Amino acid sequence: LSPLAGVVVDRYSRKTIMIVSDSMTAVSTLSILLFHQADMLTQWSVYGLVSIAGVSRAFQFPALSAATTLMVPKEHYGRASGMLSTAWALSDMLAPIMAAVLWGIIGLSGILTIDLITFGVAVVALLIVHIPAPKASEEGERAKASWWDDITYGWRYILARRGLLLLLTFFFLSNLIGTLGWVLLQPMILAKTANNEVILGTVMMIGGLGGIIGGITMSVWGGPKRRVRGIVWGVFIGGGIGTMVLGLNGGIVVWAAGLFLWTVTDAPTMGSSQSIWQSKVPPDRQGRVFSVRFFIALIGALPAMLIAGPLADYVFEPFMEDATGVLGWLFGSGPGAGMGLMIFLCGAVMAVVAILARGSKQLWQIENILPDHEEEPEGKDEDGDEDRDGNEDGDGPSEESPEEGSSEAHEPGGPPEEGPDQAGGELDVALLDDGVQ
Repeated sequence: LSPLAGVVVDRYSRKTIMIVSDSMTAVSTLSILLFHQADMLTQWSVYGLVSIAGVSRAFQFPALSAATTLMVPKEHYGRASGMLSTAWALSDMLAPIMAAVLWGIIGLSGILTIDLITFGVAVVALLIVHIPAPKASEEGERAKASWWDDITYGWRYILARRGLLLLLTFFFLSNLIGTLGWVLLQPMILAKTANNEVILGTVMMIGGLGGIIGGITMSVWGGPKRRVRGIVWGVFIGGGIGTMVLGLNGGIVVWAAGLFLWTVTDAPTMGSSQSIWQSKVPPDRQGRVFSVRFFIALIGALPAMLIAGPLADYVFEPFMEDATGVLGWLFGSGPGAGMGLMIFLCGAVMAVVAILARGSKQLWQIENILPDHEEEPEGKDEDGDEDRDGNEDGDGPSEESPEEGSSEAHEPGGPPEEGPDQAGGELDVALLDDGVQ
C-alpha cells in the first residue's frame, strides 16, 4: 500500500490523513477490547486487527514526515527528528515496563482503554496544531494527471537522482543486514545465559538508554553540518562496530556496550538521513517519494526476519557447537555461539558497506551535487485539496521532471552551505527506519 499511500498524502490534507490513520489504529484497538470482553479474542482475530494498524502506518509515516517539513525550518530538521527519536526510544523502553505493572492491576481491558485515551489526546493535538499546505509546483501537479503516473512518480523521482538512489540503496542494505543480526540478539543472550531474563532485560534497558541519549543529543545538537558523513560513520560505528561487539562472547558488559553503541548512534543517523530527504525533495512531492523509502525499508527487513532463524538453526549453531581455537575464544561454543558469530558477521558486512559508501562520490557529495528545494508553504492550514488549488507554480533547480534531468545535471561545485571537507552525519537502521528511515 505504500505507493498508493504516498499519492493520497500528496493529494489531500496531511493533517486529515494522520487523524484518519490514528483512527484506524484506534478502531483496531477498540475491536480487540470488544472481542476480549466478549471472550471471542483468538489468534487469527488478533492478526487481522493488528494488520489494520499496519495499513494505517503506511499512510502515517509519509504524512508525518511531509508535515514536519512544512512546520520546521530547514536548519532544524535534524533537531525535530531527534525529538521524534527520543519519544520513540522512551516509549520502547517504558511501554513493556508499564504494561507488566498495569497488567496485574487493571488487566488487558484497562491497558487497551488507556491506549484509546491516548488516541483521543493525539487527535486533539492534531486538531490544534497548525500544519501549512505545501505550495503546488507545475511538475508535482503534472504527475497527478493519472493515478498511474502519480503512483510511479516517487520511483521515477529517485531513479532520476543518482545520489538519492544510492542513499536509498545504502539504507536498504543496512536494514537487510542490520535486521538479520537484530532478530537474533535476544535469542542469543537467552541461549548463552540459560534463559536468564534479568540479564536480557538489563542489556535491553542499556540499549534503550542509548536510544534516549542519542535522541536528546540530536535534539540539542541538530546533527553535523554535512549530514552524509554522519550517515556513513553512524552506520560504521553503530551498525558495524557495535554489532560486531554484540556478537562476542563477553557476557552482559560486552553485550550492553555493543547495544549501547548501536542505539546511541541511531538517532543522529536517522535524523541526518531524514534531513537530507526533507531538504532535497519538494514538499508537494514528499508523500510519494517518502512512501517509496518506507516500502524499501520494509522490503529490506522482511526477508531478513524470514531467513535469520533457519540460518542460525541449521547452519551457524551446528557449526559452532564444538568450536575451539580463535572462534571458540571469540564466540564461545554450544548454544548461542552460532548466533553470536552470525551477529558479528552482520556487523562486519555493515562496516564494509559503510566503507564502500564513503568511496562513492555521488553519495558522499550528495549535499553538494543535489540542490535543496526552495519552496515555501502556503502558510495556512490544510483542509483538503482546495488549499493547494491556485497556488503559484514552483520553480528552481529541483523542479525538473524525473525524465528531464537528474542529479548529475547540476554542477557539483556549488554547495548550498558546506564544502566537501566539512563534517556531517546520519544512519537509518531499521528502524532500525527507517529507513524508513
